[in-house]
Amino acid sequence: MTDALIGREPQVRALQALLDHAAGGAGAALVLHGDAGVGKSALLEATTLPGALTLRTRGIEFEADFAFAALHQLCRPVLGLLESLPGPQRDALETAFGLRPEAQADLYLASLATLNLLTSAGEGHPVVCLVDDAHWLDDASARVLGFVGRRLADEPVVLLFATRDRPELGPLDRIPTMPVTPLNEAESRALLRSRRTAPLDQRVEQRILAEARGNPLALLELPQMRHDPSAVPAYLVLTARDTVQRSFSQRLAALDRTTRLPLLVAAAEPLGDPRLFWAALPRLDVGPVEVARAESTGLLAVGSHVVLRHPLARAAVYEGATPEDRRTVHQALAAVTDAEQDLDRQIWHRAQASLGLDDDLAADLEGAASRAAARGGLAAAGTFLRRAAALSTEDTTRARRRLAAADTLQRAGDIEGAHVMLDRAESGPLDTAQANEAQLIRARITLYTRQGSKALRMLLGVAERLEPETATDAYLAAILAALWGRRLAGKDPLLEVAHAAARRRVKAAHDVPRNLIIDAYTSQATRPPAEAAHAMRHTVEELLAAPLHDERLDQWWWIGAMIAEDLWDETSWRTLARRHVDVARETGAVTVLPNGLNLLALTDVHTGDLRTADARIAEAYAISEAIGTPGITYVDCLLHAWRGEEKALQAMIDTEHPRAVANGEGGSLTSLELAQGILYNGLGQWERALAATAPTQKRDEIGYYAFNPVEYIEAAARIGRNDLASAPMQRLHERVAAHPTPWGSGTEHRLLALLAGQEATAETHHQEAIDSLNGSAARLELARSHLAYGEWLRRQRRPREAREHLSSAHEIFAAAGAVGFAEHAARELQAAGGSARRASSSTVSALSGRELLIATRVAEGATSNEVAAALFISRRTVDAHLRTIFRKLEITSRRELRSFDLT
Repeated sequence: MTDALIGREPQVRALQALLDHAAGGAGAALVLHGDAGVGKSALLEATTLPGALTLRTRGIEFEADFAFAALHQLCRPVLGLLESLPGPQRDALETAFGLRPEAQADLYLASLATLNLLTSAGEGHPVVCLVDDAHWLDDASARVLGFVGRRLADEPVVLLFATRDRPELGPLDRIPTMPVTPLNEAESRALLRSRRTAPLDQRVEQRILAEARGNPLALLELPQMRHDPSAVPAYLVLTARDTVQRSFSQRLAALDRTTRLPLLVAAAEPLGDPRLFWAALPRLDVGPVEVARAESTGLLAVGSHVVLRHPLARAAVYEGATPEDRRTVHQALAAVTDAEQDLDRQIWHRAQASLGLDDDLAADLEGAASRAAARGGLAAAGTFLRRAAALSTEDTTRARRRLAAADTLQRAGDIEGAHVMLDRAESGPLDTAQANEAQLIRARITLYTRQGSKALRMLLGVAERLEPETATDAYLAAILAALWGRRLAGKDPLLEVAHAAARRRVKAAHDVPRNLIIDAYTSQATRPPAEAAHAMRHTVEELLAAPLHDERLDQWWWIGAMIAEDLWDETSWRTLARRHVDVARETGAVTVLPNGLNLLALTDVHTGDLRTADARIAEAYAISEAIGTPGITYVDCLLHAWRGEEKALQAMIDTEHPRAVANGEGGSLTSLELAQGILYNGLGQWERALAATAPTQKRDEIGYYAFNPVEYIEAAARIGRNDLASAPMQRLHERVAAHPTPWGSGTEHRLLALLAGQEATAETHHQEAIDSLNGSAARLELARSHLAYGEWLRRQRRPREAREHLSSAHEIFAAAGAVGFAEHAARELQAAGGSARRASSSTVSALSGRELLIATRVAEGATSNEVAAALFISRRTVDAHLRTIFRKLEITSRRELRSFDLT
């Protein structure tokens, strides 16, 4: 750190501690927050570490709509290292920076690429990244830097942000913060006097102290103002921002136009590129003399970059200029910006210079919007479309562009901007199709702002007004709203959607797979099981036959997997879940990857491979953490249940249940109750299992047909309450009969055997269950059938036969790690005169889910870079995990790991 700043000794010490830790290999991120002019920038500038590489960027108000602009500025000095990154990461970052045009920039691959770029940039030395004015960062840069900031514990990187307000919601909200508060009176007086060459009149000094209110920039600026006692009424209390900006505005007012013009060029060209700056000036009849005068004001510095002293100076310059001067400056900048190298920025300057309507320029802006969206810059695309609409002469074209702007801004998270565009579009002449499109966009905004019930009403309303062939998106969104809310939505929302879709008979030859999905859900909710199964089977077959990279299905494979699951079709279920994961990986669609990994993990649970399921869940959690979304707990709670981990499951319930209720996530509640049913049935606590699963029977939930009734029926049968099991058993029978499979038939026979109790017919059902499930991948269901038959045989005083089945059950459960069920089988086996062989211990069991995942990938030949890319962590973190893995497995090399049995 440099010399101490007056009144900032605690902050300086804290920053120095971060630098010291980084020098030792332990990095961190920190957000400095406080009012404008309070000294955040000074603290950043005072942050130095000998031998470290220091990278800088800042948010710029006029550049906030340009995706990745601030990130590009930060990384520009180290872009030569891009070639060292894994291919997908390098491609993502090059796309983000416009080095690979006409491609889609994946935000999260770009985030991981930035993390690895910064961790390797220092070449063995620490890296210090300074991000000033973070409140004006473009959204893409903020998300990437927030991602990086949360992952520096094991990296020699310090990332410091300076921003106006303490982050509450957004990319930086989980990064530690440090307030930068106003100076006290003694510190303020010391700072004021330290910069004066002559003493101030005591009354003037006291007024400056009162007006500055401890703001350091105000203390430095106010002495340069004309202190007219009548200028500011005594009762007027100004904020620090107002005070400082007023100072800048007063200083600007004293300058002639030719001196202000260089300042305006610097304010309007946020790149700070000196070549553009000097090229534009002759077009304004401004030369070096005027630039020198502008620099002498202390507001401008021209060197390797063109820099205005403070963002408030930039705002004062730009806002204080006449509209004519602003247009003239943008026109000059457009003329000197290379259209081949930076077409979109040139178009932006042209748009800012435009006065009146211009269809050609509007078309160029629309093209720029398309390119910005392809690079992941939805905010920039929305801004371009908004300006394109304003420049359009034809009413219909203007409305179309306003609607496109609203949709794009909504996807970019600018809900307020989307509402403004919608209001403007709806105030003009809209045809019927455009009016419906506007309502559909408004309904989506409502859905994405978590107003599910209201969104459902809006989506169904607009779907009714759309032509059947164009209503698909509305009904699919309505299905999502219904599935999300499920039982917490009151009246069955999916049934309502199904009835609405059935009335319209939404079918379109050009979009068969998506409309078949609607038809399948409609059939499940409205038709008898036999008829529904036909539609469901047809949908699954079409999905399986669809091209892997069918753009219409990228986000819908998981729904197909749920349909196959409800059909008891384990092969199609796993195939479609695997396809979802593969497509998400190949396309970089990591936002939907956790869903696919959870679905695939559930198929692993189905086959008794709990360790692989655990590894997939660990990966899903890692990705969710990386993209800043809550982790999906649907399968994780089932893993706790199968392992008999009652305390862990209860802890999850304590956390997840109130969150699910608050967010209207009925599906999460159902999963938690299903998990309790599995846990207590495994532990032999039938009453608790029945009570836990009773709520799941109040609504026959799509997506849970193969699971919810099973736990409830078993619990009821075990305590002799066959009356409670009658209705769910009838539903299960109808669905299995509609589409018989070994899994479904075997499960049905096991439950029928339990309901038969000690009757002779029970044995036939037990045997049928085992025979069917031997032809299925459902290993845990097979083990439960062996357990139930063994118990029945023991009670029939046939211990030798009982021991055979109980041993088989125990072996499967123990191998899977299903501890509760394994102990249950062991007790029954002991009662039958046998003994359970203790499962051999393995050092592999000491590995965590993430460690097992890393170990498995490395054993398959993946490099640390490849593992890091897949798990959205840095290479250094992978290597740290590998050291732990080697220690736990008592090996020393990757070669030994490749020969190690990790199953």
